[in-house]
Amino acid sequence: MSKVLFTEIRRQHAGEHAVLEDAMRLLLRAAEGDDPRPLEAAFCALEQRLIAHLDVEERWLFPLVEYRHAGDVRALREEHARIRALVTEIDDACESHAVTKPMLEALATLLADHGRREGESLSRWLDESAPAETRRGLPALFVEMLRAELHTN
Repeated sequence: MSKVLFTEIRRQHAGEHAVLEDAMRLLLRAAEGDDPRPLEAAFCALEQRLIAHLDVEERWLFPLVEYRHAGDVRALREEHARIRALVTEIDDACESHAVTKPMLEALATLLADHGRREGESLSRWLDESAPAETRRGLPALFVEMLRAELHTN
């Protein structure tokens, strides 16, 4: 059972990262135009989805594995903080119509690098023999990830 659940969590997580990558591509495309409204709409959609995604990971995934992978989780939490700071900076710039392409490219790069590291970590964590308390927490993680996805669609 846990292998099936691990596979589903991995699939769900990878799918969520793909949705975020698509939202980032839409944002970069929207930034090419002169009208700030499509950029603001695309950023708002990305921001809501991204913050929900980070919150789910921090609330459900990280606590399940932190005791065994404290350094990895600390690094991912620090990346989450950098992502949130840049998202706040871009949000402020959206309000004053001062978003720059380098700001968006920095976010795209940060998200891509983070997603790659996180995906590798998640795969490694789930491939390891998880202790019983981790396996018991995985159904709640899966349910919460699904809820987050439904709330942002």
